[in-house]
Amino acid sequence: MRLLVFFPGVIRGGCEEHAFVIIRAAVRGGDEVVACFPQTPGTRSLTDDIREAGASVLPWPLGEIVDGRMNLGSAQRQEGLAGPVLDTVNPDAILLFLPEPDSSMGFLTACADRGLPTVPVFCLVPPEWPVSEEDRRRGARARRARQRWVAISQDNRRHLATAFRIGAADEVDCVLNGVDLPRDWQEPDSGTVAAVRRAVREELVMPPTARIALTVARLAAPKGHADLLAAISELPAAADDVRFVWAGEGGEDERLLSLIERAGLDGRVHLLGHRQDVARLLHAADLFVFPTHWEGCSRALIEAMSAGLPIVASDASSNPELLDGGRLGLLFPARDRTALAERMSQALSEPDEMAAMAAKARSKARRELTEAAMCEGTLAVVDKIVRR
Repeated sequence: MRLLVFFPGVIRGGCEEHAFVIIRAAVRGGDEVVACFPQTPGTRSLTDDIREAGASVLPWPLGEIVDGRMNLGSAQRQEGLAGPVLDTVNPDAILLFLPEPDSSMGFLTACADRGLPTVPVFCLVPPEWPVSEEDRRRGARARRARQRWVAISQDNRRHLATAFRIGAADEVDCVLNGVDLPRDWQEPDSGTVAAVRRAVREELVMPPTARIALTVARLAAPKGHADLLAAISELPAAADDVRFVWAGEGGEDERLLSLIERAGLDGRVHLLGHRQDVARLLHAADLFVFPTHWEGCSRALIEAMSAGLPIVASDASSNPELLDGGRLGLLFPARDRTALAERMSQALSEPDEMAAMAAKARSKARRELTEAAMCEGTLAVVDKIVRR
């Protein structure tokens, strides 16, 4: 099968990583894959990795960052540019990975007008996302054609149905995100873990006995870092040995550094920026803290589950789905800073109970939330729509 994979994002974020994993699986399965996306400094590494995986790359001319937000072009402009792409590739099927619900409606309707088997994967559907009436009409037109839409969590599926006024949520398929830890970090022995715990504390110039609470997320307001800073100030004295380590980059770094200084937390909060060794950090940490306001289906949270790290997370979006309603990690109401402090204090004071939860979370992640399960589920939808 000749498969066109399209995504409009201009950075290598979760949506783009999701697309890459599917591309790699499709190539391994024998498909001829062409990936179409913007060629920007933020996607350069992705271009290299996709070509190394055996797929072709076709540049998409739209996409830029304006005032901190992605500008992906109007639906009319997208539709006009989609025609030459479809003519060039002549695909048997199309997979679209959309970072926002209405980010590529022009490309979507161009595929529909040609009657091409198309599977859009909606990687993030925030609550009450404002979809225009024109885009709702485009969406209805697309769904009447040879398309089957996919959301990456039940929560996102409900919000997608609301945003596009889809009569029943089950008209949209749900395929959960899946993440595998690097092979070297899937089953590390106790000696390796002990060594990396020592090494990370030395690198960050913290006491060897310090406990680490790790957060992996973009430095962006919806990720809730400011809530976490406020909650740290409410922790009891028994948690004074805890150091908070944040891996991720983004436009909020200067504001957060100012808040850290104002709160007098310079020595307790460490901003690491983008890291390639997240699995190593997970095995060096004692707790994973995830205060996000909304998500698609968080890769970072699944990685923490797969590493067997105890978790405190907000009840936003798909987090309760992943953590079985709080049975596999402690949940708190999103944006509730006092509740976050209480859950962190509980987690830090009950290590045995948290370890038992973490073991169950690890089992679920290794069984259900894998790259293989995600790729199989997504490509099965493609196969079904092609046969139909």
